[in-house]
Amino acid sequence: MNQSSVNRLIDAFPQYADQQLLALPQEWLGPVNELFCDLRDIQKLEPEHSPMNSHRPYVHVQWLFIDGRYAAYVRPVEPSEVWTGDQALRLIEAIERFEKDTGIAA
Repeated sequence: MNQSSVNRLIDAFPQYADQQLLALPQEWLGPVNELFCDLRDIQKLEPEHSPMNSHRPYVHVQWLFIDGRYAAYVRPVEPSEVWTGDQALRLIEAIERFEKDTGIAA
């Protein structure tokens, strides 16, 4: 992705986006943005959610290059006791949609 796109994502999603995004293909901008929106929405489902903590990461997103392809590695930061069943299901769905949209799950 280009620096301008990465900067916009960092401004919008400081809890998820970082300079690692520069290594990703530019055509992933839309799917990455959607993934980050999904992650933010999942975080808002937390029973104790506070807008004051909106920049606290709920998951850590790492971009890996494996066997010549990029992949997203999403790891929960919060302990499993904090997650609701709905949050866990939505996280799985968000990752599956991202993989489908980017062709990772081909």
